[in-house]
Amino acid sequence: MMVPVALMRYEIVAFSKMPGLKLTQGWESLRPFRFDFIKGIKIIEDNTAGMQFETVATLRQAFSKLERDRSDMVLSNRISGLAALRALKLSGIHMASPALASFPVYHYLHKRHLDLHGRLTRVLQELEQQKFIQQAQAEVLQHYESPPEHEAKP
Repeated sequence: MMVPVALMRYEIVAFSKMPGLKLTQGWESLRPFRFDFIKGIKIIEDNTAGMQFETVATLRQAFSKLERDRSDMVLSNRISGLAALRALKLSGIHMASPALASFPVYHYLHKRHLDLHGRLTRVLQELEQQKFIQQAQAEVLQHYESPPEHEAKP
């Protein structure tokens, strides 16, 4: 059962070696490019049918192909893509704009835990009213969007 308080906004974005890339036609903007994404991400699969893509098992594989010019883009959610770039210590890869999709993400409870639904909903609503959820997401994004230590300027 879904807990009706959004925990974050999930954004699908494109990463490429092309600085300032604008995807003004949304998903259709991807048609001329070769791109990779993690297998099983239904929203990407549904919106890119008939385009030039390959699915991979990990973002490491996708970014490795991009780095070696074996693809033009990597499609991923914003935070995972930024975290992968940081972990792999890659530079020269840019996030295109705008996001291809953006939607809220909710927590779901298994039926054996339905007795927690009311309490969890109230606690999350309180955190939402206090802007804690929004601030937490902003802090995570800020962390990953700032230059990593290996790129930081003194």
